[in-house]
Amino acid sequence: FNLALNGDSAFTGLEVVERTMRVPERAAVKTVFIETNVVQRSADNVLLSKIDAPIISQIRKSVVAARIQYQPVNVLFWLMHQSVHGKGRELKKPAIGEDLFQTLLGIQKETYEHVPDANVVATNVHRLRELVESLESKGVSVVFFEMPVDQRLVDLPLASSMRQTVQAEFPKDHYCWLEWKNDGRFLTGDGVHLIDESAAAVAQDIRTALNQKACNALY
Repeated sequence: FNLALNGDSAFTGLEVVERTMRVPERAAVKTVFIETNVVQRSADNVLLSKIDAPIISQIRKSVVAARIQYQPVNVLFWLMHQSVHGKGRELKKPAIGEDLFQTLLGIQKETYEHVPDANVVATNVHRLRELVESLESKGVSVVFFEMPVDQRLVDLPLASSMRQTVQAEFPKDHYCWLEWKNDGRFLTGDGVHLIDESAAAVAQDIRTALNQKACNALY
């Protein structure tokens, strides 16, 4: 199942998975893919508190559609369960005007020029380490990946600092990573959010890596 939440960080989904895995009969997770783009963003504790609410837990026991593994998914992983076109498909440009796209990209550039608070990042990376170790202790394979973004953002301070911090904590010679070449083939609507065709291409690569049990693959 998928817990990639639009506008959230990986921590919210990871916290849900970790809590689910505490119950032996629910521990069916074999592989967890962790996006590392926004490690500076902590888990949504308000959402987590609602998920943990007794009334919600009781509902899930009797209503299949309310269980975590049947929650709605975002477009990326939804596409993994659909007919995904081959990698050779020509990707369409964003359906918005070029002027608007450049404005939105400019906003992202401004954001990416700033390095997040070091203490927040350190706290989150420490929690990420705890979650990864908890999953691995239960036999779960963990795969890290950095979601492709616009080429003009890749080497700016925010992206570079997140990449260096996470890879230092989880080096490639000890952990599995999926990577994509920074060759401009993935298109976004605003610099960071992939358009459907690009999301489908990334989803296909993730599915391939999962099926082939690939580790440290470059696409």
